[in-house]
Amino acid sequence: MVANKTIPAFVLGAVVGGAITFVGLSNPPGDALTGAVAPAERYRAEQMSSDGIQLGDQEIQQLMQTDAFDRLIKDESFRKLASSASFAQLAANASFADMMANAEFAGLMANAEFAGLMANADFASLMANADFASLLANADFASLLANADFAGLMANAEFASLAANASFADLMANAEFADLMANAEFASLASNAEFAGLMANADFASLMANADFASLLANADFA
Repeated sequence: MVANKTIPAFVLGAVVGGAITFVGLSNPPGDALTGAVAPAERYRAEQMSSDGIQLGDQEIQQLMQTDAFDRLIKDESFRKLASSASFAQLAANASFADMMANAEFAGLMANAEFAGLMANADFASLMANADFASLLANADFASLLANADFAGLMANAEFASLAANASFADLMANAEFADLMANAEFASLASNAEFAGLMANADFASLMANADFASLLANADFA
């Protein structure tokens, strides 16, 4: 068995297809697959399709010789997953295949911080949230995630602290604030250097936190 020090990033995307195939090959009809005999036989034909999985690729062959892969296919939980209907459907999905072939996704899979995120219970709960799923499917949100400035903001410690603030969370959920963020005039104002300077001014921040000033701003005659 080849020592598993580092698995090439782009090979990690092949683990799903390779594992399904290996499970199928190592358990021909009649063999017992503990806890998943019927499902394994039901979906073997789909999993073994030569059109869907290319075993001739040298990198996949190397992957299947690693200790990590050996442990994976011997794991009871993974064997049950690999023989399930949902997993078979996922493996046959063209979009999933494209994602597996994506170099950036492969790099992500090799990232230690991403691995830690995947093991986080809160993240798992978030991924199971229907509203979050809808957000991920939104084209505008996808564009935002691809924006370098947004990525920089997400990596900013001060913004992380702000995002964890309950008052900020309430503000984000406020419909009027959402309308303000969508206002073209406000967007133009927000990009103004003088306005940015004003927002960073401690005296102005103190003024904005003053209840009397807030009342004044809310007064129709003042507006």
